[in-house]
Amino acid sequence: MDAFYTINSKDVSTETWQFNVSLNENHPVYKGHFPQKAVAPGVMLTQMIKNLVEGEMGRELKMSSARNIKFLNMMLPDSASNVDIEITVKEEDELAVNAQAKIQEEVYFKIAARFV
Repeated sequence: MDAFYTINSKDVSTETWQFNVSLNENHPVYKGHFPQKAVAPGVMLTQMIKNLVEGEMGRELKMSSARNIKFLNMMLPDSASNVDIEITVKEEDELAVNAQAKIQEEVYFKIAARFV
């Protein structure tokens, strides 16, 4: 995940955490996904959400289930310099995480998962 994204800003003072990130269009993952037209891999986007939550929770997490992961639009790194991410976290028996990423007002992916 090193250098896959940069956090431009964050606000975790409310129930819904807000992040603004930029994807690094020069990251090596794009050489294989796909060299002619780079697309952010879903696994990397999912890992980014996990990393953001871990950073705020101050501990490592392991995904125990993913009830819903939807990739609604291809996230192209050359146009992903201003990605807004909203995350809600509820501590239950596990950590329930719901997140979505948008560029402008268009939703690119959503995830509902549980972590331990």
